[in-house]
Order: sequence, then C-alpha cells, then structure tokens
Amino acid sequence: MTRHLRNTLFILAVSAVLISLSACRTGYGKIQSTEEWDEPLTRPGYDEYGEVQLHSGDPDPEDEGDDSPLPSDIPDLFHAEWPDNEFTDLVPQPDFKIYLTEESEDSVTIIFTGADAEEIRAYAEELQKAGFTVDPDTEDQNAYGMEIYSYSASNEAGYYIQLVYSAGTSTLHIGK
Repeated sequence: MTRHLRNTLFILAVSAVLISLSACRTGYGKIQSTEEWDEPLTRPGYDEYGEVQLHSGDPDPEDEGDDSPLPSDIPDLFHAEWPDNEFTDLVPQPDFKIYLTEESEDSVTIIFTGADAEEIRAYAEELQKAGFTVDPDTEDQNAYGMEIYSYSASNEAGYYIQLVYSAGTSTLHIGK
C-alpha cells in the first residue's frame, strides 16, 4: 500500500471519527430515561418529538428563489471558525464552510463542506503557491462513482499538508 493511499485512508478515518465525536458532543442521539419522555423537546428547528421541522408554517419571503435543498429554518448544527495558529498561518483561508476543526500541539485538521472537487483542486493550487511543493503527491480518481481527490506535500520548513476530497466533504490536515 503506497504512503499516499495509507495517508488518504487515515485522513478519511480521522474525518469519520471527528464527525462521530462532534455528533456525540451535540447531545443529539442521547438515550433519555423514561421519566423524561413526557417532557417535550424544545430545540429550535425541531418538533416536540425531536424530528427536524422541514416546514415552519408560513414561507419566509427571503427564501424565494433559493435553490438550496433544505429550508433556512433547519438549524446549523455544525459550524466552526477558521483556527488561528502556526499551522493555519501557513496556508490561505478558503471560502468553504468549515464543518469541524481539531487542533493539537503538532497539527490541525479542518473539515470543510460545500465545496466541489473543482474548488478543492483550485485550493490545492493555492497551497502550492503558499510553498507546499516538496515531495508532492496528487491522486485524482473516480472510484465506484465517487470522485476522490487528494494533494499532499511539505514546505521547506518541514510542515506538511494533506488535502482530501470525497463525497462532498473535504479535509485539510496541516502538521509538522
């Protein structure tokens, strides 16, 4: 198994774990004791049974012409900000929606949503312009109808990046 394929599988596994952990952190999916079942749930965007409310009643006039697949009244459960640290200072901040971040003393992982493969390829070019050109490795394939793209490289200072796109979710990992 090549180093790049191992790294890609690792990043995908880390992404899945981070998404799972973030779901646990929100408290959704908690098992309630039977004593709490009679108490209605009151989270915005959900009915008393915990189901997402797809229609909130009267249409919002600001939503007209919006081609988004979901109405604007569904809460944004996951949203993170671009971290400010030694790793993110090395790369340009993309315009993608940041779903989740995980920081440690020797790396940062950022999960994006809302970007397609072409936008991720363009961002990989921006990473190259930022100096991540040492030992580059690019993988661009379509496996079982799913588009997968990855770019990894280091810079002269020894920091490395790995950018992975798969099924509408992207992960940027920066480390030293």
